[in-house]
Amino acid sequence: MLTPERLKAIKERCERATKGPWIVSPNRHKAKDGSQWGIIEARIRTVTGGIVAHTICTWDGDNGRANAEFAAHAREDLPALVAEVERLWDFVGELRNELRRWRDRAAELERSAVMDAEDELDEAWREGKAAGLDEAADELEALLNELEASRRAE
Repeated sequence: MLTPERLKAIKERCERATKGPWIVSPNRHKAKDGSQWGIIEARIRTVTGGIVAHTICTWDGDNGRANAEFAAHAREDLPALVAEVERLWDFVGELRNELRRWRDRAAELERSAVMDAEDELDEAWREGKAAGLDEAADELEALLNELEASRRAE
């Protein structure tokens, strides 16, 4: 699981690494055993518009080029992934806040509906309207059943 602490550590490593882009450059000469080798270099633009190449590391061996491609692309891929994770975590936080607001509003509406039904019942009782009393009692019972069902669904 990616924790905030681990994401912070990844981000710090990205920020400390040599700026990119990093390029995989195979050497035109083969190694003594005939395998290909090369370097990963950072190409950094100078203030005067030139480009300075800094060797990051060398690579060789059977899977050396594939490993070098992976490492070179990680220089740009990891910061992009870190930024996307941070954006998604922020978005999830916003969704949680929005859900909390909707739940609070739903509870407020439920309380209001129950209070309205109770008020109607009280009024019908005071006025002695038997038909109104029955309707209000039925409405109150229906609202209470809905409330109970919604709580069970949560």
